[in-house]
Amino acid sequence: MIDEHYKNFKVRDYMNEESLSSYLATNIIDCSLGTNPFIEESMIKQYISEANSEINRYPSLEYELLKEELLKFWKKHLYNDINKNNIAFGAGAMGILRNICEFLIQEGTKVLGIAPQFPRFISEVELKKGIYECYNLEMKNNYKFIAKDFIKKINSDYSIISIENPNNPTGQIIDVNDIEKIVIKAKQYNIIVIIDEAYGDYMSSDNSAIKLVGKYDNIIVIRSASKFYGLPNHRIGYMFSNKELVKIYNESNTIFIFRFISKHFY
Repeated sequence: MIDEHYKNFKVRDYMNEESLSSYLATNIIDCSLGTNPFIEESMIKQYISEANSEINRYPSLEYELLKEELLKFWKKHLYNDINKNNIAFGAGAMGILRNICEFLIQEGTKVLGIAPQFPRFISEVELKKGIYECYNLEMKNNYKFIAKDFIKKINSDYSIISIENPNNPTGQIIDVNDIEKIVIKAKQYNIIVIIDEAYGDYMSSDNSAIKLVGKYDNIIVIRSASKFYGLPNHRIGYMFSNKELVKIYNESNTIFIFRFISKHFY
């Protein structure tokens, strides 16, 4: 249904800023806000009217029902015994990234990313006094991500690797087989690999790194309902990861909330 809307829009080349002024006078798809403008109100009303949910009641604190639905949705891609203990939630993908930075990044922690990439993640790293370094997408390669070159940059200096798939802002999709090679190399140095799939619903589910969770214990895969599903107002983000990382994430998130409340309300 969304595809029928695309034909009426022109695509802007974000890498060619010289002609930006002429594009601004035309209809374009602007992805800068990270929202989906094509969700129809009638769809939401129909869902609410048909949904078998008690909307007037608070949900389970552990969001057990949502976890069950996510396990059903990803069933054919899950590795071995992946279960509810491999899932955690946050206020959108950004909320999860912020929470992850809270417990993984300390002063001096080195992070390897891709330039360009989501700037809010970089700011979170720097806010925690971490050190952000990057692999540059180069014009001479038409800004293509070259996995073998990225892998050469991985060494024991880094504690975290962050990759968006599809990449933000270029939109290019990184093959999950290349993601796996990166995770394997990172594992040699005990590096945690964060795969931000906030725009992942615009690529095949077969290419999601969720299929690698359980196979490797050093990967975190983040997903969002803000982009494809057009629900940014609900702030729904979820992640799949190793059970121990999920446990630490949940405990750290609880501590962060208590600290925030104590600082601002007492």
